[in-house]
Amino acid sequence: DIESTDTKTVAEALARSKKEPPPSSAADDASHERLVKVARMTEIEDLQAPRSLPYAPLCIKDPREYFDSQQANALRPLGSNDGRKARSCSLSTDDAFRHLMDQISSVKMNCPVVQSDVALKENLTTYMVWA
Repeated sequence: DIESTDTKTVAEALARSKKEPPPSSAADDASHERLVKVARMTEIEDLQAPRSLPYAPLCIKDPREYFDSQQANALRPLGSNDGRKARSCSLSTDDAFRHLMDQISSVKMNCPVVQSDVALKENLTTYMVWA
């Protein structure tokens, strides 16, 4: 009887069982059948991924808390509320659009969004495709 899950031990026992003459009694036959099953299971287990994962899986216990924390992280750079609670504000679509355009303009002032040579190539490519 082999009760070990060690691959090497199972492989050695299987090799020994193949070298021995065929079993003559029912007990030997059951033992041989069990050994073959263990060897087959070992092969299947060898194909499985390792059980000790190198990272901790993500577990979100309460999705609302996760959403609130992500919202706080997103709001932190926008103002002095430190991201702790959402601002209660009602903006019209025009106000929101103006705010977005102001944000884009401030980014453009710091550095060009697209390098000029890339923009020229893109414009040329677009012209060639539509021509």
